[in-house]
Amino acid sequence: MRSVKADELSDWEPVIIKSTEAAATYLKRNWDAKRFLVQEEVYIMFLNCNNELLHYGLMSRGGTDACNFDIQIFLWEMSYHPLTKRVIISHNHPGKNATPSDKDIHNTTKLNTILMLMGVKLVDHIIFSPTGYFSFCQVGMIKELPAQY
Repeated sequence: MRSVKADELSDWEPVIIKSTEAAATYLKRNWDAKRFLVQEEVYIMFLNCNNELLHYGLMSRGGTDACNFDIQIFLWEMSYHPLTKRVIISHNHPGKNATPSDKDIHNTTKLNTILMLMGVKLVDHIIFSPTGYFSFCQVGMIKELPAQY
């Protein structure tokens, strides 16, 4: 393991995600292009209260038309990032449109409910396809946190 000197950290600029467009740009730029058109994958982004990216990574890899999203594994992964206050999830629909399936809607609603109980905001669920993307946030399909959070 390489140690990092303090002067190296002074040049570090955090990645800040302030919009769906910014998240989509970051995700698309970092997606594994070889798999994008042939295999469904789920990626996660954990942000702190200032929308700074704490973690970005592959959560799950599936087949050509489905991908399992295990919420328990997601919560385990999030436990390694205790400063997480906002979450963005994304996955792709290879070879078809970005319209969410019933399962996509169910999983997003379930995850949002769990995160709300933890005081964490699900900012967006973005589904990519070869023709564009669908944002749950942009169409109002994600509930807001109650005011006490």
